[in-house]
Amino acid sequence: MILYVNGDSNSSGAELNNIAQSWPCLLAKQLGLTLVNDAKSGGSNPRILRTVSNYTTHTNPKDIFVVIGWTSWEREEWQHGSMYYDVNAGGHDNLPPDLELKYKTWVTNQTQETRESKSQVTHEHIHKLHRHYKEKNIPHLFFNALMPFLHSGKQLDWHSNFLGPYDNDLSYYWYLKNQGWKTTKSNHHLNEAQAIWADVLYNYIQENTLL
Repeated sequence: MILYVNGDSNSSGAELNNIAQSWPCLLAKQLGLTLVNDAKSGGSNPRILRTVSNYTTHTNPKDIFVVIGWTSWEREEWQHGSMYYDVNAGGHDNLPPDLELKYKTWVTNQTQETRESKSQVTHEHIHKLHRHYKEKNIPHLFFNALMPFLHSGKQLDWHSNFLGPYDNDLSYYWYLKNQGWKTTKSNHHLNEAQAIWADVLYNYIQENTLL
């Protein structure tokens, strides 16, 4: 069986000297599963939704357990021709000249209100994915890598498949930060904290019989 992981740099093992010490590798070992990790540094939630749907559509649902660490809400994915580019307020994926002006305008227009709006829209997209997985009996676990939903609307039922969707203290970054784990200058948690998070997810999976 495959442990399929998707997310951003917090799920890709960014800045680790040994990728085997990343939480996805450690969790796969704890569960006795083969890891496929589609996480990408700088990746956006639209990218996660696109790539995870593509992977699970072409994979036997009996063969996968999906774990996704959702990223911050301002990030977007732009398609240009046949290529996809991830953009965020701190940079982008070497955009072609045609998109550089669009990016400069986009950055200046990013506000708390736009982030909240994207969170609200993505909230429904993620819940739609959850409902699809429940219908297809695809085991899955979601968590927030950086922050919870910036939420003012109705809180939805995630059937124990989302660890703290509306709780900042249960997001990956802040859960470990609040326990005193220091991050790199780029705000990435290293080996010891990765192992703690792998244990958090493993225990949650066992307690809620997600697999």
